[in-house]
Amino acid sequence: MSESHAHVRRLARTVPRSPVLPVLDLVVITTFIGYGLTRHGLDPWAFPTYTVKAVTPFAIGWLLVAPLLGAYSERTLGSFAWTAGVVAGAWVVASLLGGAIRATSLFPGGATPIFMVVIVGFGLAFVLAWRLVVTAVHRRWRGQPRSPAGRRAD
Repeated sequence: MSESHAHVRRLARTVPRSPVLPVLDLVVITTFIGYGLTRHGLDPWAFPTYTVKAVTPFAIGWLLVAPLLGAYSERTLGSFAWTAGVVAGAWVVASLLGGAIRATSLFPGGATPIFMVVIVGFGLAFVLAWRLVVTAVHRRWRGQPRSPAGRRAD
C-alpha cells in the first residue's frame, strides 16, 4: 500500500461513521452559546437569526478541527483520558478558529480577548462534560473490560 493510501485510511478512521455525534456536539455548542446570549440579556429564541450567526463560527471551527484531531475516533471514544486530551485540544483550537471567523465583518460581535477567554474556558466545560458522558455511554455499550482492580481500564 502506498504512503498516500495509508494516510487516507488513517484520516478516514477519524471521521465519524454517523452524523449523530457531530450533530449532538453542535447542539451542545449551540446550547452553550445560547446560554451566553441569555446571560447577556438576549433571548436566543426571540432572535434566531442572530443566534445562528453567533453559533456558526464556532460550529465551523468544531466541524473542521474535531475530526482532524481525532475527536470521533474509536480510540478517543473508548478512553476517558484520550477523550479529555483530544476534546480539550480540539475545543481550544476550534474556539480560536471560531473567534477568528467571528472577528470578520461577516459575523456580529467581534472577538475581544476576554470574550475568547470565556469561550475557550466555559465552552470547554460544556463540550468536555458532554463528551465524557458520550465516552461513558460508548464504553458501556461496547462492554469494555474492567481492569484487575475492578475499575474500567482506560
